[in-house]
Amino acid sequence: MDPSEREAAAYLPPPSGHPRFPMFDPMRAIAATSVLLVHVAILAVGFDAWYSALIGHLEIGVPFFFMLTGFLLYRPLLASRIIHLPAQRLRDYIRNRFFRIFPLYWFILTFTAIVPGMYGAFTGNWWVYYGLLQNLHVYEPEGTCQVDLFRCAIPPAWTLAIEVFFYVLLPFFALAMAWLTRRV
Repeated sequence: MDPSEREAAAYLPPPSGHPRFPMFDPMRAIAATSVLLVHVAILAVGFDAWYSALIGHLEIGVPFFFMLTGFLLYRPLLASRIIHLPAQRLRDYIRNRFFRIFPLYWFILTFTAIVPGMYGAFTGNWWVYYGLLQNLHVYEPEGTCQVDLFRCAIPPAWTLAIEVFFYVLLPFFALAMAWLTRRV
């Protein structure tokens, strides 16, 4: 384990007794990069460029990313139940998921609100954007964002909202599966 991996393990340790899968990180990075390229291409040139068909196929990164994430996050929950490895504390799970998404997202949201001047992040509804709630339409029923969604905050952030929903749902799913297997 090189020094950067030791430092990362100190801040985001795996659950006790559960191995990391170091080769999955590059695969998740490739999937996330393909999603980023699709969103940048759509926002920059739309679907009219000659390479749109090629870039459009990179959206395969979305299901691939979620499949890998599902495996990596559900495996420790399942292993603690099936082979009785120590369970990850819910507090650690929430902390790790929070630090994976929100600090960088908040930085990028603030930066895009300042530099290109995207609408929303510095309005009275700042909590909607910083809380990844912009896709729930709980705000501005007749405002700028209803008319032109691409001018509000970071439009592709809907994928992060889905990811956070998945992170919240996963422990409940694991509990339901544990309950179901005890009953069946």
